[in-house]
Amino acid sequence: MRRRNEPPKANKTDAGNGSKAICRVSNVLRSPSPDPRRSAKYMITRRKLTAKEQEALALRLEEMKSSIQESYDYSFDDWIDNLKNSKQINNNEVEEDSNRALRYFLHFSSPYETWEMLCGRAGIYTVDARSLKALDFQLTVMN
Repeated sequence: MRRRNEPPKANKTDAGNGSKAICRVSNVLRSPSPDPRRSAKYMITRRKLTAKEQEALALRLEEMKSSIQESYDYSFDDWIDNLKNSKQINNNEVEEDSNRALRYFLHFSSPYETWEMLCGRAGIYTVDARSLKALDFQLTVMN
């Protein structure tokens, strides 16, 4: 029996406010051990593109222009110019797996005149590293 000033003891069915319920768990499965074939050297990483890599990418894009330009939402020439001239503020990134490029995340900003005419756009293109086709465009700034 409980004494008068003694708080109630929790039991395994308590679930009310302020209860001190006991939680019993059975058949707990452990997390699988890390896969030895998937060591850190095979993990996907993301890093900034170097100026040299960005320049080489711009040249590759120009060479493949006729086969890929339809996958880009904005003027392809404006986009190439933007890529060539964004060396001062390099926010472009590459996603790699075992030092092999998978996708590029390339920042785009429409030309200065479009911003003056209040129709400027800026965002991030996700580009497939093999085909160089645009997979996605995330619009981040618009006026």
